[in-house]
Amino acid sequence: MATLDRTAILTADDLAQEIVDVPEWGGSVCVREMTGTELGQWQKIAEDPERDDVDAVIALAIYTLCHDETGERLFDNNDFEKLKQKSIQVILRIQNVALRVNKLTSDEMDELKGN
Repeated sequence: MATLDRTAILTADDLAQEIVDVPEWGGSVCVREMTGTELGQWQKIAEDPERDDVDAVIALAIYTLCHDETGERLFDNNDFEKLKQKSIQVILRIQNVALRVNKLTSDEMDELKGN
């Protein structure tokens, strides 16, 4: 196996992705692994006692829904309230995949919530 240099590491496409069927929206979406920065931002929302659990679910969708060909996010933080108006069943389906793709276990989720 080759020894990697800085450029090889920084340009590697290393974020896992998974396609999720969303017939309610007329197609499918791509869910990807979060970057370290995104994970930190999401954890702040998930741990904030002033926010409810739905906020953490919506934030997870914002940080993980992406264009499948580029991995670039579909939504930014300005879309938060608009996504809260979408079907919670669809958002929960996306959450389940996002948790799996990001290897966030139920134990880790309980720890974030302080249980």
